[in-house]
Amino acid sequence: MPPTIPIKENEQNLEPTPPPLFPGSLQEVCIRAPRVYDWILSGNWHRYQICVPDPCKDVLQEALCAGREVYVRCLDPFSSEHAGALSIRVLPPIRRTVIQVNGCTAPVGVIRTSLELCASILVFADCELLFDFTTPLLLQDELVVSLPESLNESDICCRVATGECLPFTGFLHHNVIELELLVCTEIIVEACSTLEILAKPCLPRTNLIPVPPRSLTQGCPPFHTPPCTKKLGCSKP
Repeated sequence: MPPTIPIKENEQNLEPTPPPLFPGSLQEVCIRAPRVYDWILSGNWHRYQICVPDPCKDVLQEALCAGREVYVRCLDPFSSEHAGALSIRVLPPIRRTVIQVNGCTAPVGVIRTSLELCASILVFADCELLFDFTTPLLLQDELVVSLPESLNESDICCRVATGECLPFTGFLHHNVIELELLVCTEIIVEACSTLEILAKPCLPRTNLIPVPPRSLTQGCPPFHTPPCTKKLGCSKP
């Protein structure tokens, strides 16, 4: 039996050799991508009492005393035509706390949103425009959003998804117009994040789709046999 030759310590490979990576196999990679921490659709409303401007009070009272039918219209302040006069933002500071979600502690932030817009009000009497005016409106809301410590109000995006302005005429005799403002707000907490995922490289596909033949738009006309003439050397039967 041949003698056993001992292996020196510096010749031993104690770490396993990783298998070779083949194209298309899953690998752990790090990427940077926008991450959505929270996404909310919130409804809010408020009722306002708008005083009629002083120059218009006498005109309104004369129409009411004459028994004319007075009604009010509010132009849509959320249309694209009035988008420049509308703004919504998150008011600092953010009040931070933690809540329990499915038995786990999650950091959240209590935020306040402020919506500013201008409402155009038109007052009619028997289908005749008496006067119109514009009034500013302010609507605030308070919400709880998922907000890690590293994020702040600059990572919160707000926009008005839809809204409606409804006027009421119950206090016209007191020179007051009531407006109800109903708003649906979309709030997204989003920030760039570094993630480790399992992925595989994208490989180009094989070009197996044939190119369709070119053809006339109207198609080819039906083929007709040309008439027989002397120039074609046709012989009479």
